[in-house]
Amino acid sequence: MRSTILKITVPTLVLLLIFISYTNLERFEPTADTFTDSEKIVEIAVRANSMEQVVLGELYKQGLDRHGRPAVINMESLGVKHSIERLRQGNADIYISCAGRILHYINGDKARQLEKKYSDTTKKVDINSGDRREEVYQAVMGSLGGNLNGTDPANALGCAEEESDIPQHIIPIYRNPVLDRDERGALNVVSGILTTEKLEKLVEKSREGKNPSEVVSQFLDDNSVQFVNKNQQKDPVDGKKQNS
Repeated sequence: MRSTILKITVPTLVLLLIFISYTNLERFEPTADTFTDSEKIVEIAVRANSMEQVVLGELYKQGLDRHGRPAVINMESLGVKHSIERLRQGNADIYISCAGRILHYINGDKARQLEKKYSDTTKKVDINSGDRREEVYQAVMGSLGGNLNGTDPANALGCAEEESDIPQHIIPIYRNPVLDRDERGALNVVSGILTTEKLEKLVEKSREGKNPSEVVSQFLDDNSVQFVNKNQQKDPVDGKKQNS
C-alpha cells in the first residue's frame, strides 16, 4: 500500500517542481525592451492645431536634445484633459501648458477659489505678479498627483484666449521618473530665457511660414543655450572629456 502511494505522488511532485521552475524562469526572463523611463526617448505631447503649442514643444525638445537626451514631438489635436491623462497613463512624457489652464483641469475647486480671491480684490493688482504666479504654481504642484511633476514656471505667459484672473505662466509637466535633476534643470534654463514677448515673436515667425524648428534653434543659439552633452565620454578617473 505504501509503495502504491509513492508511485502516485512522486510523478505528481516532479511535475509540480517542473512547473514551479518554469514559472520562476519566465518571471525573470528579460524582455525585449530594456530601456527604462530614464533612458527612453522623451515624448512631448503637443496640440497640433496650436502654433504656440508647437513652438513650446520645439523649445523644450531642443533644450533636451542639446543636453544629450533625445526627444520627439507627438502632435495630436488634444487639449489639456487628454494630454494630462496621457502622461498619467504613460503614453507621453511631457506636456507644456499654462498654469491656470492646468489647474482648472486637475483641481477645479482650487482654481475657482483662487479666481474668486483674485477677482474680489478692491485694489488694482497685476494678475501676473510674482506672488500670484507662485501661489498658482504651488497649487498646480500640489494637485498633480504622485507620478507627475513640473519644472519651475516660465516668465512667459501663454493661452491668451483664456478668460481668467489666474496667471497663465508656461509650465512643462512631466512624468516621473522620466527626467533626472539635470534634465529638469535644462528645461528650467529654457523657461528662464523665455518671456511673453519672445514667445509671441517665435509664434509669429512660425505662422508666417518659417519652420518652427529652425526658428527655435536660432532663438536658442542667440540666447547661448548650450549644455555639456551628458552623453560625451568622460575619463573614468578625473571626469575630463577623453580626446577622440
